[in-house]
Amino acid sequence: MNLISIFRRLFLPLVVLLLAATAGAQSAYDEIKADIDKAGGVYFMYPFDTPSATPAPKGYEPFYISHYGRHGARYILSNDQYDNVAEVLRRARADGKLTARGIDACDRFLAIYPHLKGRAGDLTPKGQMQHRRLAGRMYAAYPEIFRRHPRIEAYSTVVPRCIMSMAAFCEGLKEADPSLEIFTETSSVNMYYLNPHSTGNPAGTAEDFRYKSADAPWRPEWRRFCEERIDVETILARLFTDTAYARSICDPLKFEQDLFSVAAHMQCTDLDESFYDLFTFDELCRFWECDNYTYYVEKGPDPRNRGRGTALAETLLDDIVSRAGEDMAAGEPSVRLRFGHDGCIMALLTLMRIDGWTTPVTDPAKIKDVWQVHRIPMASNMQFVFYRNKKNPDDVLVRVLLNEKELRLPLPGDLAPYYRWEDFRDFYAGIVREARLKLEATK
Repeated sequence: MNLISIFRRLFLPLVVLLLAATAGAQSAYDEIKADIDKAGGVYFMYPFDTPSATPAPKGYEPFYISHYGRHGARYILSNDQYDNVAEVLRRARADGKLTARGIDACDRFLAIYPHLKGRAGDLTPKGQMQHRRLAGRMYAAYPEIFRRHPRIEAYSTVVPRCIMSMAAFCEGLKEADPSLEIFTETSSVNMYYLNPHSTGNPAGTAEDFRYKSADAPWRPEWRRFCEERIDVETILARLFTDTAYARSICDPLKFEQDLFSVAAHMQCTDLDESFYDLFTFDELCRFWECDNYTYYVEKGPDPRNRGRGTALAETLLDDIVSRAGEDMAAGEPSVRLRFGHDGCIMALLTLMRIDGWTTPVTDPAKIKDVWQVHRIPMASNMQFVFYRNKKNPDDVLVRVLLNEKELRLPLPGDLAPYYRWEDFRDFYAGIVREARLKLEATK
C-alpha cells in the first residue's frame, strides 16, 4: 500500500471531520457576514432554498400533513417606532442639528414614512407572496396527498397578519388545484394553542404576560447589556452635530434601536430603500444580539423564566400530537394547517428538545452562541409529514421539517429522519405531561 493510500485511509476521514466541525462552529456573526439581511433577526426573509431530502423508506407513502406556520413578512411591530424615528430626525433637521449624513438619512426616511405610518404589524405584499409560494411548494412536494383531493383545514390566530397569511396560503393551494376544498377558521377559542403565550391560554399567569412587557423583571439587565454592547455616542455623533442636544430630545438607545428596526425590516417591504449604511457591520451584529436576547429570555431555555416560556407551548405540541391521532383515526382531514407567530415556533422547538434550541446559559454574552432568531424567518414553518406503509396501514412514520429542512429528533433513530409514530406519540405526550406539571409547580 503506497503512502497516498495510507493517507486516504487514515487521515482523510479525520480531515473531513475537522472541516465538518469547523463548519458547524460557524458563529452567528459569520452567518450575518455571509448574508447581511440575517442581521434583521426575526425580520429575515424566508430563503426559499432547496434543502436536500431523505427518500422515504421503501414501501412508505405520505398521507397526512400537520403544519404550523409563522405569518409572512410584516411591517415593523409598533407604530411608535416609525413615529419616534420620524419625529427625532424631523425636529433635529429643523433645529439645524443634523450632520450631512443625518440630513440624508432624515430625507430618505421622511420620503417613505407616509408609506409606513400606521401600518405596524400589517402583512406586507411580500408576506402574502411568501405564503402563496410555500403552498405551491407543499403541493408539489406531496402530490400523493393532494391528488386525492383531501379535506384541508386551516386555522389562524385572530391577528390580521396571520389571517391574511392563512388566506394567501389557501390561495396558493387553490392556484395549484382549483378543485381543492379548504375549511378555514379564525376564532379566539383556538388561541390557547395557536398562540400559547397569549391571554387565550388559561395556563398563563399575569406574571407570564408581564414577562413579555416593557416592565418585565429582566428588562433592566437587558438594557444594561445593550448599553454595554452598543456604542450609543458614536452613532449619535454620526447623525447629530450636537450629541448633548440629541440626548435632550430622545432616549438615545431607544432611538437607535428603533432606527435599527427600520433598517432590519426594509427587506420585508416593497420599498426600494435601505438604512444599513447608517451602521457598521459590528453595530448591526450588536443590535441583532440585543434583539436575539429578548426572544431567548421570553421563549427559550433561559433559567430566569423557570421554563415557563417554553412549557406554555405544551398546548400547541398537544394539539399537533393528539389531533394527528384523531385525524388519522377518522381518515380526515389529510392536511391540517395552523398560522401563528415566531415565538411559538421557538418555544415549540425548545419544548421538543430539538438540538440547537435547548442550551441554557446564564451569561448574556453567550446567548448568541446557542440561539439565533434569524433561523425563524418571516413565514417560517414546521411540517409534520406522516407516511404509511402500503402493505400495513398501521405502520406509520413521521418526518419533521423546519423551513422544509429535516430535523433530527431525540427518538430512536434507526430510520431517522423518519420516526415511528408510536415512538413520536408516546415521547411527546410525555413531554406535554411534564410541561403541565412544570406550569402547575411554578405558578
